[in-house]
Amino acid sequence: MRKHAADPQVRDYEMMLVVAPTVTEEGLQQVVDRISGYITAQNGTVDSTNSQNPWGRRRLAYPIRDFNDAFYALYRFHATSDAIDELERDLR
Repeated sequence: MRKHAADPQVRDYEMMLVVAPTVTEEGLQQVVDRISGYITAQNGTVDSTNSQNPWGRRRLAYPIRDFNDAFYALYRFHATSDAIDELERDLR
């Protein structure tokens, strides 16, 4: 994690989101956008999201909720540790 010079409380984060394979392409984009909204609502800044190549739909190492594969989305963003606590609550 790297601290930012402008605000030492802000750090760089990466988050991997795993989405059920039953979601459509449009539904996946809506989920990705909604999670980006959670990050920005906590005054975070989303640098990038990648839900296509090389991630996209992949086989899981073990079944989760009876699914053997899922969509993966990788987020890179900046936020404070307080924002991360709130983001965790929002994601549950």
